[in-house]
Amino acid sequence: MVRTYKKKKKQYNEVTIAVAINKVMAGSSIKRTAKKYGMSSGMLWNRVQMKKCNTEHKDNRGRKIFLGTELEDKLKNLLKRMEKMGLGPTIMEFQDIVYDYLTANEISTPFKHNRPGRDWVNSFLLRHNMTLKKGGQMQLARKSVTSDPFVIYGFYDMLEKEMDRLNIKDRPECIYNLDETGFPMDPSKSKTIGSKGEKTVRLTHGANRENITVLATCCADGTCLDPLVVFKGKKMQSTWIGEEALPGTQYAVTESGWMTSAVFEDYFKTLAKKTANTRPLLVILDGHLSHTSLTTVEVAIQENISIIKLPPHCTELLQPLDVACFAPMKSNYDAKLTQYVQTTGAREPLRKSGFVNMLCSIWRQSLSENNIKAGFKATGIMPIDKTKYNNERLDPIKLATYNSWVSKGMPTDENNDPILEEIPEPNNQEEPQTELPIEPIRTSTPAPTTLTHTDSKAGCSHRTNDQSNSLTSPINQDAENNTLSKFSTAELVDELQRRAPSGMKYVITLELKPNETTLEEVLHARGRSATPVVKRRRVIPMKGQVITNEECLKEIKGKEEKKMQTAKQKKKTKQHPKKKKVEVSDTDSTTVSTEEIDYGNTSSDISLSDLLAPVTPEATDEVNEQQENADTNHDMMPKLSDDSVNKYYAVFYTDPKLKYYWGKVTKTFTNDDDDDDIEKVEVDFLQQKAFGSNPHDWTWCERPVKDIEVLESQYIFYGPVLPEIKKGVFIFPDVEANDCLLRRKKEGLC
Repeated sequence: MVRTYKKKKKQYNEVTIAVAINKVMAGSSIKRTAKKYGMSSGMLWNRVQMKKCNTEHKDNRGRKIFLGTELEDKLKNLLKRMEKMGLGPTIMEFQDIVYDYLTANEISTPFKHNRPGRDWVNSFLLRHNMTLKKGGQMQLARKSVTSDPFVIYGFYDMLEKEMDRLNIKDRPECIYNLDETGFPMDPSKSKTIGSKGEKTVRLTHGANRENITVLATCCADGTCLDPLVVFKGKKMQSTWIGEEALPGTQYAVTESGWMTSAVFEDYFKTLAKKTANTRPLLVILDGHLSHTSLTTVEVAIQENISIIKLPPHCTELLQPLDVACFAPMKSNYDAKLTQYVQTTGAREPLRKSGFVNMLCSIWRQSLSENNIKAGFKATGIMPIDKTKYNNERLDPIKLATYNSWVSKGMPTDENNDPILEEIPEPNNQEEPQTELPIEPIRTSTPAPTTLTHTDSKAGCSHRTNDQSNSLTSPINQDAENNTLSKFSTAELVDELQRRAPSGMKYVITLELKPNETTLEEVLHARGRSATPVVKRRRVIPMKGQVITNEECLKEIKGKEEKKMQTAKQKKKTKQHPKKKKVEVSDTDSTTVSTEEIDYGNTSSDISLSDLLAPVTPEATDEVNEQQENADTNHDMMPKLSDDSVNKYYAVFYTDPKLKYYWGKVTKTFTNDDDDDDIEKVEVDFLQQKAFGSNPHDWTWCERPVKDIEVLESQYIFYGPVLPEIKKGVFIFPDVEANDCLLRRKKEGLC
């Protein structure tokens, strides 16, 4: 295909052709009419003849599509789905997808090596009204939250419930939105005019990368408060105040130049004073750390102000200031800043006082009444309307689950979490609709199996084809009416044989259609696991500031050999204690001599015999075998490594008396010289429920802060174990841990 080809423009179109045909049909000359409208007389004559014969005109010009319209439609739908998922392919990726599909299905094309070229891709995009564009980046967390209807619609439901409670659905003056934004001190977004093919630059005073934070506050009735400007510094300077600042402008200073909890608390108190005559008040803001301090919440409770936090990663879609106000404000500010640079010739930097004057000059224009109301309306906050959120952003599977949950009355559990029932997936094992190409049976429903008819002459050798066709005519009619689709393959064969005349039967053969590799299967085959391979980190000593790859490998190999030698020496010097046997008395109760063990409950001590269940003589061998396995597996202290994180272990204490707890290892700490040995671990302890129900039941500590402690690895004596979790309760193997702890004490290891 010629890339520089330019299609010639015609002087006529379908409308002018229709007018010319009507004039010829009315009696005008074909040659004169064709010359008048700038078309050939032969083409006009053909169209007139087609008009007389009531034949529809089809434009068959140009080469035929290589892949066919059906496959191109599949590719178009695939690209649209990938675009919605945020995984739009590049041109090379699209070429690879088409190549993999053609190769998997053994489809031959005129493409070189069966791989489409760039010209075909350009023609494909042109045919289907698509283009190549650069998309913005979106974090996976943002994509996940903005596509979850439980998060989005849950916010709207909570907002509507709070507005009903406060009775402010018809009072826009009671709804406020607060948010911060940053302003650069140099122009950044304005485009300038320049020559083609040459790079264009714009002068600035210096590499000024400083941004100034500004807090904006607007009300749903279209009004706004004057700005709060947060400067970077330690103390407020008199030269930073703008001479043309708005009367209600406020200033703050922080070391980072960003909003802090202390600054926001003071501003929130000021907001409460300015809106003292309007109560109740509903404030909508994002979940930034500075907005959720305890002092802010206490002031809100005292002043009858309700605070609703926006869902994370959704502010650009649900916050009125982000949707309709900040964009025009940034454009106006950049235009003013560009004008300032051109006026000064980039010889003078923009001072903080000049920034305040510039910001205040565009403040009321940007936060106009129309913009503010448009922001609240577009986000569906005022008036409340969840349909304003674009449903195309929502995940279709999650949306179907949400709609099913709503149709059932939105049931929730004791934690106010929705009770969901998974929507069953389509049963792929179900027998598909069967096609019956028994000549001349026809059906429009394709299926992976076909039934073909072969004439049977047994007992009826004189039957002709016409007579055979007359017998199958009722089956043909049923197939066209789609009444045979309810039968499975076996049932359909029986049905056909039942309809055969007495003394004869059909010979039916089954033919399996080859399964087509779909585009989705091609994408799955091209995909790779997103889970990275976790490798253990090792400290490599360096003699200087630079180390070569060969030296690194040598150090790692030396550490591995040293580790193996140490393990062999420990194995030789290790003395295994004698294995215990469980004794069974005549009363069918287990008798084990043991000492008292404290479980962390100061109210009473529990002995091992209280925790062991009765063992029958028939089960003695099984118990002894379990005991031997426990001795074999746990004679040595558990070997801790980086893989021990998020696993459960038993930890013992010796003060005030021997006791142990169950806990989960959350972090491991190694020696700086040798990263292989775990010296200390951070354990998140569990606490035992009150003695009286079941001493084996453990649960997480019911305290604001969990009991987390860093201790030496030698205090971990049993594990790792995988507990059973039933209704939030952890069930651990306490019997085995008790026995292991007793052996440790007798051996003097604890």
